[in-house]
Amino acid sequence: AWGGAERVVLEEARALRAGGAFVALAGLRHPEGELARRARLAGFEVSHLRGLGAAAALRGLVARERIELVHAHLFHAAELARRAALRVPFLVEVHNAETRRLPWRRACERRQALAAR
Repeated sequence: AWGGAERVVLEEARALRAGGAFVALAGLRHPEGELARRARLAGFEVSHLRGLGAAAALRGLVARERIELVHAHLFHAAELARRAALRVPFLVEVHNAETRRLPWRRACERRQALAAR
């Protein structure tokens, strides 16, 4: 899908790269989706983090590329960043919020906020 969050990710990636930063893109879903397709056309490498090994794959990507900041968009990416126990700061940007609040999700969001400080 191509929507607001996807557009923000690509625009931020382009701006960071234009400013001289190294940008690595990684996603949890849709390895051949519209964001991945457009990012590859723009010259970005896109990693797909999948399944139970996603946290380990994220840790490996951060270490291998010497990434200094992880910017997570949306709830599931933020939870993965928190669970990966990264040794670099991570930023969480929530683009959409469900109107139905689930107790387990609220607890996860609290842990994400504390870890992102």
